[in-house]
Amino acid sequence: MSQIDTRGAPPAVVAPSRAARRLLAAGVAAGPMFGVVVAVQAASRPGYDLKWHPLSLFSLGPYGWVQVANWPTPDRPTGRRST
Repeated sequence: MSQIDTRGAPPAVVAPSRAARRLLAAGVAAGPMFGVVVAVQAASRPGYDLKWHPLSLFSLGPYGWVQVANWPTPDRPTGRRST
């Protein structure tokens, strides 16, 4: 059997950089944050039913800016935009 020379090869597991850890933490927090904002808005709108009404209705009315600001929340950690 021949041996494989592993000198100079990168380690099999590389510790994530500080920036990568921050992005991961932000990504983990973004989903629940979006859900909390939607839940608060659903509870505060009389007559709103999540089974029948789309989430986009939250962008209408006097507090519509809250949902408009909330839409890109899951995309912010990576800087990517959903299409």
